[in-house]
Amino acid sequence: MRLILTWFLIAGALVQPRTLEAQAKPIQAWLASDASMPVPTYRVLPNFAADGAAVTVHGAVEIEVVVDASGRVAHTRVVTRLAESFDRASLEATRRWRFRPAQRSGRPVTALIGVRFMFLPPKAPGGSPEVSALVGLLARRPLPAPAAPLEAYPAKGTPGLAMPRLVRAVTPEYTDAALRRKVQGEVEVEAVVLPDGTVGSTRILRSLDPMSGLDEQALISARYWFFEPATLNGQAVPVTSTLILTFRLY
Repeated sequence: MRLILTWFLIAGALVQPRTLEAQAKPIQAWLASDASMPVPTYRVLPNFAADGAAVTVHGAVEIEVVVDASGRVAHTRVVTRLAESFDRASLEATRRWRFRPAQRSGRPVTALIGVRFMFLPPKAPGGSPEVSALVGLLARRPLPAPAAPLEAYPAKGTPGLAMPRLVRAVTPEYTDAALRRKVQGEVEVEAVVLPDGTVGSTRILRSLDPMSGLDEQALISARYWFFEPATLNGQAVPVTSTLILTFRLY
């Protein structure tokens, strides 16, 4: 069975963030897998003048990177920070990378991956840090379930609240079991969009078919969505939104 990717038809899954305001079309990406992984064809390592921090700071900068169907970098976000100059240099370098794009059903697709830059102190006084880069897959597991009700402003009923704007959505995957059983329907997910635009907590409000794994796939997808955050009186605030993910076979 061939599944087609468009904004409306997403591997048989229609992503419908019903509580979000009308907005520009966000980036839509697959979560890269071993079978569908962008491969770097041109890489640039971070480069900046050595300073006092370069002598003492060492560690990793981790970045989420969306590679579009042409092999260009469409979106980046620092996940693990090290120091401002290191973070900035890592982002600037990553945006210049080029890839052989991921493929699904023989066609190039947009995919989300991780890039990790490792910085080691310079070997000689006054030298630059030693840098290496590693491209990898992101975790295919949902965020831990909240132990208590999600704490955030509700999507409706808060005067002056400006809703978050979806910037990057990740396509939920159909499982083999769900395909065999031809499961179709909706998964309703409650998610907290944090002040930094990431998704903090998620939980299933209305299940479709937990035995076939579609509920978990919806939660995995929601983990990697990214927003311009909600604001209240000009300040970014956490807000609870409801996402409806509809699985349809065509």
